[in-house]
Amino acid sequence: MTSFARTTSLALRALAVAALAHSAFATDITYVADTSDDRIYRLRDLNADGDYNDPNEVGIFYDNAFGSLPMTSPNGLVVAPDGTVLVCDSNTDLIIALRDLDFDGSALDAGEATVFFTGTTGGNASGVQMVSANALALGPDGVVWVASNNQIIGSIIGDDAILRLEDLNADGDADDLGEARVFYAPALGSGGVGDSIPTGVKVGLDGAIYYAENGVTGVLAKAIWRLEDVNGNGTIQFPAEAKVFFAIPPQPSNIFLWDGEQGQGRGPESAHGGSSAEWGPHRDSAGARGPAGGGTPDRIRTCGLLLRRQTLYPAELRARAGGGV
Repeated sequence: MTSFARTTSLALRALAVAALAHSAFATDITYVADTSDDRIYRLRDLNADGDYNDPNEVGIFYDNAFGSLPMTSPNGLVVAPDGTVLVCDSNTDLIIALRDLDFDGSALDAGEATVFFTGTTGGNASGVQMVSANALALGPDGVVWVASNNQIIGSIIGDDAILRLEDLNADGDADDLGEARVFYAPALGSGGVGDSIPTGVKVGLDGAIYYAENGVTGVLAKAIWRLEDVNGNGTIQFPAEAKVFFAIPPQPSNIFLWDGEQGQGRGPESAHGGSSAEWGPHRDSAGARGPAGGGTPDRIRTCGLLLRRQTLYPAELRARAGGGV
């Protein structure tokens, strides 16, 4: 069994089930990563009026100032079926797992924040570096996918890459031998810094991996790429297994992109600090199509998680959470 739920003990699995039951009456749970204040916000539409503007609907789920683990640039997050929130940090090069074990609406208590993956040099037994991770995705098999874009010292040897992580021995992390590997590293041949900028990743309904190429360096075109391990060797060979799924036409700004057939969506989620948002396991499954557009690919969302597009401003979130502006 390779489900993400294996990563917890029987006791923690029981707590996870209780947590889902505890929040069964929540109509809307959204987690937002704020890279300015180094916080994760938890949003709940308690009165089902379609917004988070009412009292007690915005709270601080994790705060670098009070948490047990450093979180200084939370660029991406994903929510597991058991309610665990995985957050990748592009500064510490860690992925941390956040669990609200005591149901108080935060993951700030002892044991609620743990390291899932250490991307620093020598940090994991597989020898895989994760530099400036920008986005996460979780497959139905519990495999965690990472869009890592090292814009500082990137090279053609795998710093800019799509990574595959799996907790094979159920010890709560992917730091052990064989649990991490470079699934795809664009072989550009130029040796330039940050030639490839993967900024979003998602598991498609067809089982393929889709990632957004930012393309701001001009070396690679702005596009949504489709990766399929056809020969089953665990990595992607270019060009046979890496194809441009959608090329982004030049446009002056980001426009929401939606593919109804594959269930792939992309669009800007925030301003003022580059926050990203992910919907938790309690949202209803529904979706809406938007116009194909241009700009710079930043995030990918699947139709099962996307109900509507809403711009979330961290300054407003801070005020609603009682954190000042």
